[in-house]
Amino acid sequence: MRRRVTIDDISRYTGLSRGTVSRAMNDRPDVSERTRARVLEACRALRYVPSRAARSLTTGRSDAVVALVGDLRAPFAVACLRGVLRQADRLRYAVYVTEQGDDPAGAQERIIELTGDRIDGLLVAGQVEGRLCAQLCEAAGQRPLVVCCRAEGVRCDTYLPDHPEAGRLVARCLLSHGRRHLLYLHRLGDAEAAERLAGFRRVCADAGITPTILAAADDTATVEQHVAGLREADGIAASDDRLAIAALWACARLGRTPGVEVLLLGQGNTPACEVLPWPLTSVDFGGEEIGQRAMETLVARINGRRVGAASVTHVAPRLMERATTGAARP
Repeated sequence: MRRRVTIDDISRYTGLSRGTVSRAMNDRPDVSERTRARVLEACRALRYVPSRAARSLTTGRSDAVVALVGDLRAPFAVACLRGVLRQADRLRYAVYVTEQGDDPAGAQERIIELTGDRIDGLLVAGQVEGRLCAQLCEAAGQRPLVVCCRAEGVRCDTYLPDHPEAGRLVARCLLSHGRRHLLYLHRLGDAEAAERLAGFRRVCADAGITPTILAAADDTATVEQHVAGLREADGIAASDDRLAIAALWACARLGRTPGVEVLLLGQGNTPACEVLPWPLTSVDFGGEEIGQRAMETLVARINGRRVGAASVTHVAPRLMERATTGAARP
């Protein structure tokens, strides 16, 4: 039977004192990031498994947080949660995940039950009902709360995608490929989609281009009518991937090869983008990075390494070029 690795083993491996190793493991603010990373790397190398109960007695914390997800079917929420869990694993925190789903009241009750135990903080991964964030803030009490969605009236650290920049990326991509007759399919009633459209318009205006903007829904027939009615369009962008995929099939049926006669872009970088006959170029909103940074901030608040007023951080999106803008298939 393999002997259990101890703090003394980590101390010998790193050449650091036992006290320094202990403070690094407990995420104390009086330890440098370089030393903390060195200790965590040693823990991974030696497969050190800490005693959560012993650590809880030492620190007075549970080393556990609650993560609320609005809808586990939403790609952004899943990416965000993935980032939260990866960062939690690195920081050796447990994460209790609960979903709002179609029952916000039930979600609130579950969170209140969880916070009745010794939970160190709360995190919202992805969009949830507006009122629920305020209720979460109340349930958190003195515990830190970090959200990855718009939370009106709630003072807490917030991480959001930079939606105007996503729209700007789409426009810059089409213009960089020499496309000048642009069609943009916009989803009405979505505030974030409106921000992406504003970014798209700004870049086009700066380039002296007037795109055609058409409101669209997931009705494939309507999208096909839009695409057929603007046959001179050599570049088509959509406010989300669902509309872009509808446009892609419309172009294919009209005999316009995606990525050749017409370039197509979506926004959201959903999993479907990579498995289409013509893999779809899309903008990744940075959900995984947002989740990682949110979890890192939550733990820093818990441990007192981050103090002061809450902040709102917009994370830069990334353009993922694929076949529909002429990129070679992998």
